[in-house]
Amino acid sequence: MAKIVYTHAHSRVCGCLNVIVYIIGVFIIPGILSDAFGLNIYLAIGGGFVVMIGMNHLFLSQFFHTLSAYMYIRLDLDTKVSYREAKDLAFLFVPNETGVWWPMREVKSLPEKERKQYLYAYLTRIVRSIENPNAPEAFRPPRIVDDYYINCPSCGFEQWGGYSTCQKCGTAFQ
Repeated sequence: MAKIVYTHAHSRVCGCLNVIVYIIGVFIIPGILSDAFGLNIYLAIGGGFVVMIGMNHLFLSQFFHTLSAYMYIRLDLDTKVSYREAKDLAFLFVPNETGVWWPMREVKSLPEKERKQYLYAYLTRIVRSIENPNAPEAFRPPRIVDDYYINCPSCGFEQWGGYSTCQKCGTAFQ
């Protein structure tokens, strides 16, 4: 397993952007509510908080988590992924409820064609090890494939199925 650390720069930047958007919304929405519906300013401020809490919960935090993961995968891991794939893989690269994420720096040493498959295989392994049926839908990947891991016939070492030789004993695979 990779060493677990607590955050990366893209996560911090996107977290700050999320807070900035939230604060701007809290100041803009009351003005709109006050002007459009003739509400007194205190009621409009309360409405602004409620609207921004709802927007943050339903849309903004997920968007910024996915953006953070996308930037990390594309810029730091040099792996070409779409925004949709970054959304699938975001579980690995944004701090979860325990505040940890998986850096996956070993991905850069793989050939470009194999990086995305490796990330999905690793995600599959993590999700299976957690076995949390109550995880939010956004953190459950839609695509889990079983054939990413194989066991070496000589030493029994479980490893990613894209290698042509065993990474422990060097036995060639068919």
